[in-house]
Amino acid sequence: MSLSPERIEAVGRAVAAWRMQEYIALPLYTLYIYFCLTSIAEEVSDIMRREGRTGKVLFVILRYGTIGYIALRLTTDYRTYFIISPMTCKALGAVTIVLLRLTALASDVTVGLCVSMLFELRRAYLLGLMFLCSAFPTIYFVVSFLAYIQVPADPSTALDIELGYPCYIPSNEALQAHLPWHSLAIYSYLNYARALGESP
Repeated sequence: MSLSPERIEAVGRAVAAWRMQEYIALPLYTLYIYFCLTSIAEEVSDIMRREGRTGKVLFVILRYGTIGYIALRLTTDYRTYFIISPMTCKALGAVTIVLLRLTALASDVTVGLCVSMLFELRRAYLLGLMFLCSAFPTIYFVVSFLAYIQVPADPSTALDIELGYPCYIPSNEALQAHLPWHSLAIYSYLNYARALGESP
């Protein structure tokens, strides 16, 4: 089936936008990996030798969860020309979502702990702040993850294969079809309210 000139132009613009996003993200990924590799000595001497588990757990999740997320994104969402089955792509996508949401949750908890230390909050206020920092991101993670695993594992399109993208990414419409109320708007409003509630 031949494409109209308008369709060809639209596809060309979309591919150019994908390439631009890749060229923006790849240097940032490289910079982060470089930082992690060059700061291993400080990690061992300053973080791993300290007492207490909470800080270490948050540090490991933030540092190595981000590295795992980058590795999975580079494998599935970039022009690698790998041949990956649809079910494997779906499984890798699910792990990517888990790593992304887990590091985001760890970031929120870290911010909450920093704010509580800054204002020297009492235990009751600390628990309330931790609830604000963790409850809504956890709900958002669970709902979005359950929606993702219900989307069927479709094979890559011919265009994706030609361009070298190994995995098909479900559209927002496909994901929203499996969400409660078919939208994440309510969770976005809750996160916005949470941000306002946490602001001094």
